[in-house]
Amino acid sequence: MSIFITSIAEVPALIICAIAVQQCGRRKPIAVCLALTGLALLPLVLEAEGPVVQGALFGSRLFIMAAFTLLYVITPEVRGTGV
Repeated sequence: MSIFITSIAEVPALIICAIAVQQCGRRKPIAVCLALTGLALLPLVLEAEGPVVQGALFGSRLFIMAAFTLLYVITPEVRGTGV
C-alpha cells in the first residue's frame, strides 16, 4: 500500500514541473525541488514513525520526480549532440 501512495506523488510532480517551467524557467525549480527533497527526507533521518514517514516518502518522491523531470528537459538544451 505504501508503494501505491508514494507512486501517486508522480502525478502532482508533473503538474508542478509544467507550472514551474512556465513561471520560473528551468534552473531555479531544479534547485528548489532538490532542496525540498532533502527537507522531506529529514524525518527519515530523525527516525520518525507512523504517518510522518508516509508523508516524508510522499513529499520526497514528489520533489525528486519533479527535479529529475526538469533535469530531463534541460539536459538536451545544455548538452546538445553534434549529430
